[in-house]
Amino acid sequence: MKMKMKMKMKMKMKMEMKMKMKMKMKMKMKMKMKMKMKMKMKMKMKMKMKMKMKMKMKMKMKMKMKMKMKMKMKMKMKMKMKMKMKMKMKMKMKMKMKMKMKMKL
Repeated sequence: MKMKMKMKMKMKMKMEMKMKMKMKMKMKMKMKMKMKMKMKMKMKMKMKMKMKMKMKMKMKMKMKMKMKMKMKMKMKMKMKMKMKMKMKMKMKMKMKMKMKMKMKL
């Protein structure tokens, strides 16, 4: 009888141990999962950051483009102005010529 009892006890002990082990394993698994989750989160964050950076870069590029455009516009304006000036000059010259002609007459 006693022997049987001892055996049972041993069995119980073994069972308990197994249970504990299982629990530990589960805990480990959970931990791993958490870690994975954290890692994923970090990755997402990095991705977001990269995206933001790209966006900024695009914005900068757009700004540069706008600036270039403005510069071109200014240049065109200057050119027009020069052209106008030339035209005026020509007109003046013609006028002078006419005046001279009249004078001669």
